[in-house]
Amino acid sequence: MKKTCALLILITSLIGCSVLNAAEPTPPLAPKRVLLSVDDTWFHRLGLSRFTYAKAVRKAGLIPVFVNFRVLDDTQQDRKLAESLLADKHGLILAGGGDVDPTLYGKPADFSLGVNPDRDRFELALLEYAEAQGLPVFAICRGAQLLNVVRGGTLRNLRKDPVLAEAHKRRWGGHNVSLTPGSRLSRWMQLHTIPRVTSYHGQAVDRLGSGLIVTGVSEDGVIEAIESELSAESDRVFGTVGVQWHPEVRTDDIQMKIFRAFANAVKQPTTE
Repeated sequence: MKKTCALLILITSLIGCSVLNAAEPTPPLAPKRVLLSVDDTWFHRLGLSRFTYAKAVRKAGLIPVFVNFRVLDDTQQDRKLAESLLADKHGLILAGGGDVDPTLYGKPADFSLGVNPDRDRFELALLEYAEAQGLPVFAICRGAQLLNVVRGGTLRNLRKDPVLAEAHKRRWGGHNVSLTPGSRLSRWMQLHTIPRVTSYHGQAVDRLGSGLIVTGVSEDGVIEAIESELSAESDRVFGTVGVQWHPEVRTDDIQMKIFRAFANAVKQPTTE
């Protein structure tokens, strides 16, 4: 019964999303292209990402180029593939999905759900190459977790705590995020608190990775945003930013500020 209700809610939400987003934004002339790495699920196969990720990226004035780990084959090396995919792109977005392989940060295999080592390997190569090239990187949900892991950090399992599990599984907004004063996110959004973020995750950052700072925390203490340390303070500098919530689902003025900051950096790239 619960599964049926959840499925009906999901279908209704998708239909509503489709109606509200029927007109896909058109970027300006000669827009920059960014690589958007997604999971290989029915959601993306049916093209529903055009109502979430694609819409937000296009609304910010960029062209999203979708890719997933299925482009891998036995003859390709991850580093070379990442280089070829990002060669003509000006930024990278890592989308949500299943959990990061727990063996990458010293946890047992049964610590996580929906693990796909091929996707982890593929996106680790993309992330490492993009950062080495100084490209702006926007990591969303699972992407933020992967960012923390690649920097040597660990993840915590919220599913073991019923209160945290319930608070962070609401898709259409359920909790606030307090931003660190002076952080890039707080400057871009011009807020101290982001209200009612759209959140759906069972894990989150635990021990912070090297070269990262925490810039957003939920009301119950869960880390919701991380940023790479930068020497420059310009608002044009994006660096690498990870958020645990899903700003692409509700592309209101508040959430679009993050995508516009990403687009500003993509259009006028600077180095750290």
